[in-house]
Amino acid sequence: LPEGVITAILQDKEGYIWIGTQAGLVRYDGYAAKVYQFGIEDPLHATISSIYEDRLGELWIGSMYEGLYNYNRATDTFLHYKYNLKDADSISAGIIISMHDDRKGNLWVLLADGFNSPGKHLNMFDTKKHQFKHYDILEKSGLYTNAPGPINLLEDSKGHIWLGTNNGVCEYAPAGDQPKAIEQLLAGFQNGKTFQMLLGATGTGKTFTASNDLAAPGKPHLVLDPNKTHAAHQHKDSKVCCTETTVT
Repeated sequence: LPEGVITAILQDKEGYIWIGTQAGLVRYDGYAAKVYQFGIEDPLHATISSIYEDRLGELWIGSMYEGLYNYNRATDTFLHYKYNLKDADSISAGIIISMHDDRKGNLWVLLADGFNSPGKHLNMFDTKKHQFKHYDILEKSGLYTNAPGPINLLEDSKGHIWLGTNNGVCEYAPAGDQPKAIEQLLAGFQNGKTFQMLLGATGTGKTFTASNDLAAPGKPHLVLDPNKTHAAHQHKDSKVCCTETTVT
């Protein structure tokens, strides 16, 4: 080992043991160890924060300072995704906190700006298009956690993404026209529109869409429902994005 502090460890589908240290990545095949330091001269900047193997067997390495690496088994090399201030489409930050792949093949990545700070960014990496989509808690985007910092995430059996934060749990499950509707309604709020109407048939996700838009500004709001049944439904959907929701 290049040094003695172990930051992450994983056995991949081929049986190799991958070990993260504060001075690089180690692959152990049962006989010998191979060290990867990614061509970084300063060993500290080769610190590994997480190791993840997705459901297709792709190996992803999260670093403490240098962003994300994807391992190419055929060439025994790594493709590097690094934060670039001048590139709006690059990964959002350098510190990888955790990763999870969804059933569509996307890789969700939690990132932070500083060593002692909680997650400040959530990125979805489209592994087919090799593009990052950014969800920043400081932005009022389609996925708004309403929390100072996401800590971990997972995908449930229905394909919904759950974020564990230091202000509760947030569920993300927009589908169909929901993302576009959330974005357009939120833009209307931000542009000072007094009245907006959301149309849709029963069961199409109008309540969830509205809840996302109500949570995004981070301000108190009042929702009037026509009956107790609908109020209960509204309360249930709102709780995943508005952690202090109450019914009176």
